[in-house]
Amino acid sequence: MTTGASPFRELAGSDSGIIEQLAADHRGIQNLLDRVRSAPPGSDERTSLVEQASCRLVSHLVAEKERLYPLVHRYVVDGDKRVNALLAVDEDIQRTLESLEAVPARSERYVHLLLCLVSASPSTWSSWNSGCSPACRP
Repeated sequence: MTTGASPFRELAGSDSGIIEQLAADHRGIQNLLDRVRSAPPGSDERTSLVEQASCRLVSHLVAEKERLYPLVHRYVVDGDKRVNALLAVDEDIQRTLESLEAVPARSERYVHLLLCLVSASPSTWSSWNSGCSPACRP
């Protein structure tokens, strides 16, 4: 880990706002998940919202893995442990998304998986916001 001035100030170009971009993405995905919760169970609207949220989550997880986690690993105290914990949660989310695709949208299993997804994502972001995010801000 580097000490002194914030190492994130050395970032240039498209990486300079990665924290802000991911935080905005968290809010957008959370908004979609809130809409999923409020949509009628088994409705086409809910199915469509779940598909939208799934696509955004996959893109988000890829962005975190490629752009953010290397920075956390390098610059945050215990960054390797934090990244490993976040990667484990990301894998759980990915498995849940894959399982959602494999079951009918009106099944009990789908509802159970959807509840797991809706509850897992906000807790991950809460952990990120309280643990890594402040350490990554310039």
